[in-house]
Amino acid sequence: MCGVCPESRRTRLTVRIVLLAVALLCSMWEWRPDFAWARWKPEVGGAAWWDTDARGLRPSRIILLYNSGGMPAWTADRLKYYIAHVAPDGKPDDWFFDTVLVLALTAESQRSFEPNYGSGPAIADDWRQYLDQRLFGGLSEMAELEKAVQQASNQLGEATHTIRVVISIPYPDPRATQFGDFDGRQLDFSHSEDRAAAVRWYLREVSRRWTASHFEHLRLAGFYWVREEAPDQDRALLRLASNLVADQLLPFYWIPYFGSQGGSKWRELGFDIAIQQPNYFFYEVPPQRIEEAAEFAKQHYMGVEMEMDKRVVTSQERRERYLRYLDGGVEHGYLQAGILAWYDDCALLECGQAQDPAIRRVYDQTFRFVTGRYRKEPTKALGSSNEVTAPSAKPG
Repeated sequence: MCGVCPESRRTRLTVRIVLLAVALLCSMWEWRPDFAWARWKPEVGGAAWWDTDARGLRPSRIILLYNSGGMPAWTADRLKYYIAHVAPDGKPDDWFFDTVLVLALTAESQRSFEPNYGSGPAIADDWRQYLDQRLFGGLSEMAELEKAVQQASNQLGEATHTIRVVISIPYPDPRATQFGDFDGRQLDFSHSEDRAAAVRWYLREVSRRWTASHFEHLRLAGFYWVREEAPDQDRALLRLASNLVADQLLPFYWIPYFGSQGGSKWRELGFDIAIQQPNYFFYEVPPQRIEEAAEFAKQHYMGVEMEMDKRVVTSQERRERYLRYLDGGVEHGYLQAGILAWYDDCALLECGQAQDPAIRRVYDQTFRFVTGRYRKEPTKALGSSNEVTAPSAKPG
């Protein structure tokens, strides 16, 4: 009978306890010391080492960068507006977000990595193509991110600066009964063991390719579960995925929507870090939703997600709606939260490039918030006879 020696069991248990303890500290509503998660090194038999690039007292501020099928590639020229604060003259003058969460909702085929999107469940070729053509080959978006940080480091005079990267795990959809093969094995996602095998393969592949890339300015900092709810059928898989991520000494992230199934039980599900979506920007709900989400996040030791889309470029009302999130950080305390994330639909990029001061203000105020220097301003009157609006959209 094959088993795990008691010493190995104790080691894994200790690692898990440390990860959970740090995750709680990171999501507490105070400034907490940053620390570096270990990285995987498969060429030495799955051993990990500790990266000592700690930067002192700095919370995690995460930008969600979507690279779903059909979306424009993330190039260094686009990424620089998130890595650094770019002044109106086009030159960086300070660091901006410290963490990038890379995620896709659909494959290039438009099949789904998240079951609420796309034209049917993704198959094995979609999972492979995402790694081969978006992240580590083809468009090489991780290499572009490395380039963006290197360029900003040179311009800001900090040659050793690093950015943390969290990578999403495609959802192994039970509808994919003919998923395809990984490692010569045909997988059917109506079977739980095949779903687990796909997650195991994906984590191993990301880790292998990451190590082979030898990034100097990027640090693999975790994995993200892309589905925003946790139905009963996924509970066992989530616990397994949590253990697989923990085996790499990395945290497991989740960002559930407001009222999501399982949202309040994120730790029981196996996540190390959870961030609450308020879903105020996108829907006709009262501003009190921000306070409700903040209180829920505080009660359950979660971070808070800031939300906007490209309508902030065309609508004053939408700009003011987004700024309520920033004001809420002052009013409800999450300005000082350990973990915050931003969904922006590439809006910050457009705001940073804008010549109109009202649009550029969104970029600059977000920067002040991220760096802890935001101050609430008097609210301007909403509405304008010449504003342009767009239909309400569910966030990706």
